[in-house]
Amino acid sequence: MARVSKKVSAAQREAENAQHRIWKTAIYARLSDFDDVLRNTESLEVQISYIKEYINHRDDLMLLDVFADKRCTGMNFDRPEFERLLKALQERKVNCI
Repeated sequence: MARVSKKVSAAQREAENAQHRIWKTAIYARLSDFDDVLRNTESLEVQISYIKEYINHRDDLMLLDVFADKRCTGMNFDRPEFERLLKALQERKVNCI
């Protein structure tokens, strides 16, 4: 019978750790001025509540913050909450959006 190594490869350890990893999660939502038609059914609050519900059913996600830009175009990145989100990513406060 062949001898089986008791050493665990680095890839195996990483896969096992990934299964137990808790992701530091942030929500980003945006509603532009052009969304007046959808404002009642797809408001920021509705977007955020759907995502929070999803996160609450996941053991591997921990919600840390919500970033929401209201009345901001998606045509550029000049959005205050988006900039704050990028800063949180750079500071490694968040690793899942």
